[in-house]
Parts: sequence; structure tokens; C-alpha cells
Amino acid sequence: MIETGELPPDRERYVEIDLGTLERLHASEKDRKKGIEEKAKANLVAVTVSFALLSSVIGLLREGNPFIKHGALGITLTIFLAVGLISLLLGGLAALRALRVDQMCDLYIQTEYRLLGAPETERKRELVLAISINERITNIRSNFVDASYTHIRNGILIMACFGLFLIFH
Repeated sequence: MIETGELPPDRERYVEIDLGTLERLHASEKDRKKGIEEKAKANLVAVTVSFALLSSVIGLLREGNPFIKHGALGITLTIFLAVGLISLLLGGLAALRALRVDQMCDLYIQTEYRLLGAPETERKRELVLAISINERITNIRSNFVDASYTHIRNGILIMACFGLFLIFH
């Protein structure tokens, strides 16, 4: 877990960066967080739509369906369906996890009040700390979104194989 007050190892060099640049970096990290949240929400929508399509495909698997024969084919199709479903479920869970990582480090009014009259280097140190923590948290979110994309892609590929198997068999 990220500890508050932890600065990068070469923190003294960061004081040399212009205050305006640090503020822009801090704002861009907030924008990056919003972009990743939007991707995670899009993944959840994709999983929801996939489950809706999947429920209609499950209707094809009902007893008496002329497209499906019992035996090895039925077992194969059930395995495809189960693996695809699990993959989509994992994609949705990873997207939800990306949305649950909600911590963002910012300069609040207490920090601003404490920095009144303090040298500019103190404000820079606070911004560097916030940027450093936010970069780590945003990278964690990004990793969850990437895992979600991978699971959704795999689930869709498995479902496509399932569909092709149904169509061409």
C-alpha cells in the first residue's frame, strides 16, 4: 500500500521543477484517472451486453433444440459456454475493481492553509508527493482495466468459437 509522506528517492531534484509544470502534471494525472474510469465503465457495459447475448444463446441449448446433439457435442458446447461466461465474469470483476480504487491525493484546504507563507519549495514537495501517489494509483487502475479488456476479449473469442461451432456443425 502507498504510504502518505513517501516521496520519490530523488525528491530534492524535484524542487527544481517549475511550480506551474507541477500543477499541470497534477491536473493531467486527474484527467488520466477520469479516462481510465470511462474505459472501466465501457468494459462494464460490454460485459452487460455480452451477458444479454449469452442468455439468448443459452436458449439455443435448451432441450429439444435441433441445432444441438447430445453427447460429446453437448459437453463441448457446455464447456465453451462455461469458459466464455467465466472469462466475461472475470472481465466485469476487473472493471469493477478498477472503479473501486478510488483514492486520489490532492491538496486540500488544510494543506493550502498550512502552506500559506511557506517557501515555494514546500508547495512543490506537496505537489510532487501528490503526483507520485496519483501516478501509482492510476497505474493500478490501468492494470485492472487492461486485465478487464483481456478477459472480455477472451470471452468474446470463446463465444465466437461457440457460435461458429453451432453454425458449422
